[in-house]
Parts: sequence; C-alpha cells; structure tokens
Amino acid sequence: MLLRGTQLAASRRVRGAWLYAIAFVAACDDGWHEGEPIDRSVTGVALIPGADATHVAIALEPRKITRHEHGVLTLGYGTQIVGPTIAVDPTSGATIGTFVLGATKVVIGATRAWLLQSDVTAWEHTFPSEAPPRAPFVRATVIDRATLGAGGGVALAPPIETAVAIGDELFDLPVGGASDAERDIAIRVRADDGSASVLHAGRGFGAAACARGGGVLVVYQRGDGALVAVTVAAATHETREATFAGLKFDPLAIACDDSASRAAVVTLAGVAVLDVAASQVQLEVPDAGAPFALAGDGTAVVATRRGDRVLVYGAASGVTATPLVGYEHAQAPVVVGDVAVFELADALQVFDLATGATTATISTAHDVFELRGSAAGVIVQMSSYESSPDYRDLLTRLAVIDEAGVHDLALPAANIDPHVFAVAGDHLYMKSYAGDDPRVAGFDLAIRAQVLDVALPLCDEAAVLEARGCR
Repeated sequence: MLLRGTQLAASRRVRGAWLYAIAFVAACDDGWHEGEPIDRSVTGVALIPGADATHVAIALEPRKITRHEHGVLTLGYGTQIVGPTIAVDPTSGATIGTFVLGATKVVIGATRAWLLQSDVTAWEHTFPSEAPPRAPFVRATVIDRATLGAGGGVALAPPIETAVAIGDELFDLPVGGASDAERDIAIRVRADDGSASVLHAGRGFGAAACARGGGVLVVYQRGDGALVAVTVAAATHETREATFAGLKFDPLAIACDDSASRAAVVTLAGVAVLDVAASQVQLEVPDAGAPFALAGDGTAVVATRRGDRVLVYGAASGVTATPLVGYEHAQAPVVVGDVAVFELADALQVFDLATGATTATISTAHDVFELRGSAAGVIVQMSSYESSPDYRDLLTRLAVIDEAGVHDLALPAANIDPHVFAVAGDHLYMKSYAGDDPRVAGFDLAIRAQVLDVALPLCDEAAVLEARGCR
C-alpha cells in the first residue's frame, strides 16, 4: 500500500458524472511541476496486527520515485526500493525488526503473520505512483502476533506464487487465469524453514483458486480438455480430486463453499457447482455468469444472467430471477457464511444465500465504497468527495453486515482518504488522515468499538531521497 498513492482511487467505485470529472481533472496534475526536484519519497506500508486490536507493528518500505524527463515532456516514472524493509512500533517509533531488500507483503494468520518478500527492487511505470509488479515471493519471516517478535528470515524453495493463510497454515496456490502454454499447477503447504510439502501437482492451461475456512480449492483445465478440481482440507491436508471430462470453464471467476469442497465456476452453458467429493456437477444455472456467490453449504448460488445482468437465484428447486440488475462493472461479491453483498448500479444489495432473500440495500449514489470480509461479517466503508481544491475523500459510514442486519460503527476522528488497512479475524484496521497526518484506527468488531488510534509512521524523506534507507 502507498500513502497518498493512486492505487486507492483505482480500487474504489465512483458514482456520478461530476465525480468522474473531478477524478479526470485531478489526474491531469501528477504532483511534479517545472523547476521542482524530479525525485519523490514514498513509503510502502503494511500492517502486522497483534493478538488483540490494541497492538500493531507497521512494516515500512523506503521507495524513491524518479520522474523521467525529456525537455518539458514527462516520459514516465521509475521506482527504486532504496533500503531494507523495517518494522516499527507506531506508539514508540522504535524499530522492532529489519528485513532484507525487496517488495514486501504481509499475510495474516490466526496467531502468526508472514512477512513475504520478492526480489523486485526497481520498476518502471506510467503513472506517478504504482505498486511493485507481481513476482514470486522468495523469502519469508514468521512474526508471532502475541509478542510481535520476528524469527529469522528463510529462503522459500521453491518461491511462492500466491500465498494464502488459513488458521496458522500458509498455502502456496497457482496463479489464476488462462495461459497459452500448459503450465505447472501445484498446491503446497509451507513449513517454518521455508520448505514446501506438495499436496497436489498437475499441468493445465487455465487455473482458478479459492480459499475458505475449511481449506483451499483449485480448478484447472488439463491439456486433454478435462476439468480437474482439487480440494485440500486446512486442518488435515487431506486431498481429494475430481475430473470432469469435456467441461470447459472460465478461469477468471470461482467461488467456494465454507468447507472448500464445492466450487462454482463459469462454463459455456452457465454457472456450474462442482461437488469434488461426489465427482459430479451438483447444480447448474443456465445462461448465467459472474459475478456470483455460493452458499456456505454449497447448495445454492446467486449469479448474474448473461445479456441483461439480472441477478438470479439457483438451487435444487430451480432458478428464480430477482428484480435486481447487477452493475456492469461490478466487482466480485464479498461473502461471509451465507451473507453476500452484491454491487448494483447505485447500491449495495445484501443477500441471504441460503434462501435467496434480499435483506438490506445500501445506497452508493455519489459515494465511493470498499468491502472486506471478516470473522464478524462483511465490512462496508463508504465515503464521499468534499468539494475543495484537494477533492478530499471523507469517510461517511463504517458498518458490519451479518445475518442479523447492518450494524454501524462510530466513525474515527481521522476521516480523510479512508482505506481498509487490514482485517485479522474480527479486528479491523483502517488508515486515514487527520489533516495531513496519517493515522491507524483499530476496531474490535465483536464489541463494535474503536480500540486503537495511533499515528502511522513514515520513512524519513531525506534518508529516502539520499538512498540511505528508511531512517
């Protein structure tokens, strides 16, 4: 995550033509002006949550961005990581861990977190600020969430393509999407020394993976045209495999049930729910596609009808069309248990996936929003632009949706440019600004209360610009 970066604006939906105009005008000014220095200091940040919501550490990555000029023309930008990532205590400012040089990601488990690093240290980009390019993770450090103490770093052999934590297990899943050439498809689980145990190995032209509390599920298209679905139980690592001859699927969309033993995928005919244990197609919803969501027990699905985007509910009893139309550029719904939140043109629609009933509607007209899943339910963060020279994004609503309904949380004092920083169990961490000062707010969603408010530390600007590291 970048402070004040362009990723935040890109990750949200903006409603209303006047807001699109604002975004366009603001994008014309990249922050650099003639006669000013061509370098900028940016801090990449990641949150490492403690065992309770009142203690956190912050990983800081020093990045120096250079504007490439040719006369009065800007040809692009380059980012260089100019020192090792460090972890600091935001309360005292003390450094509590130093890691190696490389792009950093934190993956949160139940009682531990993994600080993963790739070998990417520099990259070129078109916009003034961009995240590092996707690359395999080659090094890991295990962090105890109870003490926030870090173990020694270990090499990952082989590197991790996609890291997913379930409980205190770290799984390594294949990269999703289609490929022109047949590639290796593997599911691995990682040990603390960085070594990998292979739970499944195959080859395919397209793959999609999903993870729920019960485990992970990977679907891929084999070279002979068969579709292979593999499920791995998180607790036991028991692996089951099913093959579906002649079934083609779209590897860009997948949904799992709570046990990760059934998967909903898009086929040429519609949405199909695959039961891996039974090696059969359990449910079919004709002429439907993504976005879609699968019920916790895998017996029902809400999907989008092709052509008119009408949301339909499919179960063993049949397929029923709702009066709702999904947004044409909708993101995948966020699902917790049987609660699913779909995006409409100007609203968020809550479904009970067990019954297909709609339970709540939240207007998003002229607002931006962010959705995240948590142990407590679906988190909704909403904000709207203030008409000022800075076009600031101001927090307007923070809520949790569960089977009982929508529960609003009291808004933190820092309310400018809000962003969900991280979710760990039923703890939510939000980054926002109080004026120009970045802050972290922590919430205990079980009691629906804010329990943390601390300044977000940044790297020293002079140190970064002089390529001396973070501090």
